[in-house]
Amino acid sequence: MNIIYTKDYEKKYKELKKHHKEKELLEKIIIFLNKSESFSTVLKDPVSKIYCLERLKHNLNEFYSFRLSKIFRLIKVGG
Repeated sequence: MNIIYTKDYEKKYKELKKHHKEKELLEKIIIFLNKSESFSTVLKDPVSKIYCLERLKHNLNEFYSFRLSKIFRLIKVGG
């Protein structure tokens, strides 16, 4: 699966330097996504539940997020 990063990604990634646990989890999630064949396989994989994959609500229901902590989330476009 191909991951496309937003313009703000580098800035946000640098902010995670102070948050070692969240940065480590983000790197694990990126490895998991890179190993997946498609987004539909990510949705079916039980590992997604470990990383707290959840669909957003209302007008953002085409997006999913991985919760890195109570503060940080990684947003992924579905489909």
